[in-house]
Amino acid sequence: MSVESPKLMSWIHDLRAGGAETSLLLELEQLRDRGFQVSVGIVSHDRTLAPRYEAAGIEVFDLGNGSRWSRGRRLRQILKEQRPDVVEVILFWPNIVVRPLARVMGIKVVTQLANEEYGAVQRRQSRYGALGVYLAQMADLLTSRFANHFRAVAKGVKVTMSKRLLLRESHVSVIHIARDMSNVGRRTDERRAAARLALGVRDDTFVVMTTGRHDAQKNQVVAVKAIAHLAQTRPNTTLLIAGRSGHGTAAIENAIHAAPDSLDVRLLGERSDVYDLLCAADCYVMPSLWEGFSGAVVEAMALELPMVLSDIPSMHEVTEDRAWFFPASDPVACAELLERVAQGEYPQTLVEESRRRAEGELDIHSITSQLETTYRRLMAN
Repeated sequence: MSVESPKLMSWIHDLRAGGAETSLLLELEQLRDRGFQVSVGIVSHDRTLAPRYEAAGIEVFDLGNGSRWSRGRRLRQILKEQRPDVVEVILFWPNIVVRPLARVMGIKVVTQLANEEYGAVQRRQSRYGALGVYLAQMADLLTSRFANHFRAVAKGVKVTMSKRLLLRESHVSVIHIARDMSNVGRRTDERRAAARLALGVRDDTFVVMTTGRHDAQKNQVVAVKAIAHLAQTRPNTTLLIAGRSGHGTAAIENAIHAAPDSLDVRLLGERSDVYDLLCAADCYVMPSLWEGFSGAVVEAMALELPMVLSDIPSMHEVTEDRAWFFPASDPVACAELLERVAQGEYPQTLVEESRRRAEGELDIHSITSQLETTYRRLMAN
């Protein structure tokens, strides 16, 4: 290993345009600028963000098509040829497939604990059923023995997953998800006006926004129902939902169809201008049933939005309680808080303190320093 230029290879499920994939790109760019040789591997086929990785000088490897055996041989070949000093694995299938092989080949392995998994809420919501969640937990627990170290994205994730995977907490470092505040920018009247003009939204419309892929975890159906309730007394209201389609899309569409025709809910799909869209909004809502450490909430904090969030531990952690909270499955409670925001009751001090936290503690440069220290210490041992 070259101490000056260590090799880090990150393995993730695929490169769809999602939060984990975007955060990984940002972190690898920063580590590359700090002297690391970085690359990324994927075990599935979605290469949507691959051009952005490659444009940043980050080589992308995939396992191709073919049988499981041929893909396994391809994985071994990649690891043998690249011979990274550390392999980082992110999300379920890289944990199960890449982690054991890398360790057997003598490569040090770091596992990212990105979410709270395998609990009662996940068993209720999973399309694979409670048995499927239990089997996944057992597979994760067994293969986690091959990891040298773990990076939890939040303190709550560390505590919960250490119990569920029987990990020593001393083997788990907490390093949050971050954003590049220079890319996020600042909220200005001009930026707000331009974003609203592009959306065709009037200046006096109360705009609520939520972001994230469409699935049970993100729970966007509650946001739709909350806006439907709010619109009964505040008809000049719009809900923007930015995020890729998924297993929860049909439920969201059904909730929209069940609401009055006058309800203005816009499914924007995957967007590259999320920061501008956030500037168009008057409030950010996140009704997730569970989270790890929400980068989307960090973005809302940075762009000085009032935040109405589900009352789950991770939301309290990321905001340090600088937000308003409602029971995750209660759209009426959510609507009542949104009405108070619309009336101007949300404290400006919460907005200002959230921005300062985002700038001072959740900027990518601060987080990358922690990552670099963790990886170099692991490589040295």
